[in-house]
Amino acid sequence: MRKIVYIIIAVILSSVNIVKAQTEVIEITEVQSQLANINTTALDTGDTAWILVSTALVLFMMLPGLALFYAGLVRKKNVLSILMNICVITGIGSLLWFGGLF
Repeated sequence: MRKIVYIIIAVILSSVNIVKAQTEVIEITEVQSQLANINTTALDTGDTAWILVSTALVLFMMLPGLALFYAGLVRKKNVLSILMNICVITGIGSLLWFGGLF
């Protein structure tokens, strides 16, 4: 008897989820049609420059912090190895990113 009750509850809950999914799909298509009607503006060069500068600042602050963090986890004789490891990994990652392979 319990199995039948569990099956009925599962069917009811799954039907509720299907209805929610259908309404979300309808809402997404409405939003997409509204976005298609919005006039697109040209990119502002000042905004683009600021994004690039901000990205460079974050990158140049994050890498030394990461390298020094990992350097603090190893012995004194291995610090240079860890620093070079971070530099090499960053260089490889940059090349892969700009090459479109990442």
